Amino acid sequence: LKKDLLVHYPLTGDSKDVSGKGNHGTAKGVAFSEKSGASFSGGNALSSYISLPTAMFDRNQEQNGMTVSFWVKNNEGTNNNVFGFGASKACSSGKHFIINMKVTDVKSGDYGKLFVSACPNGWGTDPNKIAVAPPAANTWMHLTIVMEGKSFTLYKDGVKAGTATEDYSLAEMGNNVFAYIGNAVYAHNPYGGDHDFSGNVKDFRVYGCALGQTQVEAVYQGDGAP
Repeated sequence: LKKDLLVHYPLTGDSKDVSGKGNHGTAKGVAFSEKSGASFSGGNALSSYISLPTAMFDRNQEQNGMTVSFWVKNNEGTNNNVFGFGASKACSSGKHFIINMKVTDVKSGDYGKLFVSACPNGWGTDPNKIAVAPPAANTWMHLTIVMEGKSFTLYKDGVKAGTATEDYSLAEMGNNVFAYIGNAVYAHNPYGGDHDFSGNVKDFRVYGCALGQTQVEAVYQGDGAP
């Protein structure tokens, strides 16, 4: 696990990377504490978020797997994009990956659900997203997303919750131009963008490989729990 760890943000005092890789985040409008991790206010787009180095999300055919893992507590704010990265800042086009804690768009068939989506050409273009029941409000949950080739698997509290086959692999995204904890591509919408995530995130990790189920369980049972 340590060999393939690209970044580890405990988020208990700041947004520094403790993996030794030097992939420090840049926080804006975020409070940190030992117990609650990073607290995001859910204000206007790009007012409360952590910007991450984009290069660590760039993959190639030889290294076409990745795992993102973190603890999260959702306050049920609007359009809760807790994490996202992508190759275009245009919300209506470009490949991007998002984790939305609870969809609030009443027109969406995913209303009220947590979903993981790799959109090939902007919002709503991915029919193969993983959509599952969201966590209860103000309740900590551990999420792990394992990406391997075109396969994406979601684990909730160490237990597999869903798998989808997407239109493209991580290597086919190209060079990423944004990566956030606390928001996603929709922050760049010229019409105002979605609000930032409202809630808490702790023990955020990115691995440069697809973890197996036993490894996912080991991370969940580790010492990063709130």
